[in-house]
Amino acid sequence: MQKSEFITLLKKEVSIENLAFNNENVCRLILEKHLIVDLEWIDNKALFIYASIGSSTHLDIEQMQLLLQANAYGQGTSGAILATDKNAEEVILHRFYELETLNTQTVFKQMEQLINDAIEWKQVLLNGVPQTNKNTLLPDPSGNIVLV
Repeated sequence: MQKSEFITLLKKEVSIENLAFNNENVCRLILEKHLIVDLEWIDNKALFIYASIGSSTHLDIEQMQLLLQANAYGQGTSGAILATDKNAEEVILHRFYELETLNTQTVFKQMEQLINDAIEWKQVLLNGVPQTNKNTLLPDPSGNIVLV
């Protein structure tokens, strides 16, 4: 798939006509002024979609354990991956797609889920796991609630 074809389909999907990749091959979506999702087109070989969900500099052990448990088998991330970016000192939630096997409908569905999960994870990192429901994580891809 070509970058121009992908961005045309994305514009239709999200109903935003002025979307474009910049000179660094990044298209940025700013959602409700509190979540930034970047789509990065890598050397006409891959698409990388990611969102920063918080600072990695002050994570405590409980938060790190929660992130690692959620990351295992994608059970608390709907299949996306949680990671820390050492240079930016952020926790990111991301997905990676090879362009030769890219299915835009799957990408758009998974991107919507990544956005929903990123919003929830931002709240968890900001506010902690709610005391009334400390064992509940995010839904897994099958829609079940995963307990840790």
